[in-house]
Amino acid sequence: MVELLVVIAILGSIVGLLLPAVQRARESSRRTACSSRMKNMGLAVTSYELAYKAYPAGWDARPLAGTLPNGNGFAWSAYILPYLEESAIFAEINFKKAWDDTAGNAAVADRDIAIFTCPGGTLQFPGKMDYGGVMGHLILLTGQTEVIDEAWNSGILVAVNNGSIPPVRPASVSDGLSHTLLIAESVDRKSAIGPEQNIRWAWGANSFVQSEPSVNTRNAENICSNHTGGAFGVFADGSVTFISSGLNSDVLAAICTRNGGEQRASAVQNP
Repeated sequence: MVELLVVIAILGSIVGLLLPAVQRARESSRRTACSSRMKNMGLAVTSYELAYKAYPAGWDARPLAGTLPNGNGFAWSAYILPYLEESAIFAEINFKKAWDDTAGNAAVADRDIAIFTCPGGTLQFPGKMDYGGVMGHLILLTGQTEVIDEAWNSGILVAVNNGSIPPVRPASVSDGLSHTLLIAESVDRKSAIGPEQNIRWAWGANSFVQSEPSVNTRNAENICSNHTGGAFGVFADGSVTFISSGLNSDVLAAICTRNGGEQRASAVQNP
């Protein structure tokens, strides 16, 4: 009996030693998969830009024939589907109707598309989107007493209308493509209000304005992941980086804008 207890104790110790290693291996695998998905999304956005000479709307608010004065509401992620080998789903979308139009688009928007979900996400719902287009920021910068109004839509994947806010072109990214975030993680955005408010890949609401001064603060308007120590983002030059949760808030604001004259800092790390 004593020998059996000794064996059990030894096995317990071995399991205790192995478990952290297994958990680290799983997290490493999730990070690799997440980074790869973001890389492909970044390449797809670049392919769209090369075809149309402008980036897709982060949130399409362009009025349509008087029937949709606030636009169809589609996200950038819907427009890049053909460049992600999802042409079949793209062909089912009627972009002349609202993204959640019950005649057909709503059912398409509830389709699950693997590349749009982070392996580190924990919540599940139809059409889930764990990434978002970066529209700008609402961070109070050092030395300022109020947030700069123009900063909220100063990213690349912005809310586009037919008037004052056209789609962004590369020439207007004066900070440089390698200094400007295109897409970032924003995982598990399941609404407490109801399923109609869940953040999906088809809906422009997956694009966000960075409203928190740090990464991984749980908020729908924030770069946020379940990875320890930060979250992944892809810059407009296609480079995928791991954005540290300890990144200075001014630098975080800077990489969310396309024309603020700031530089990318060392706190943004390669994965």
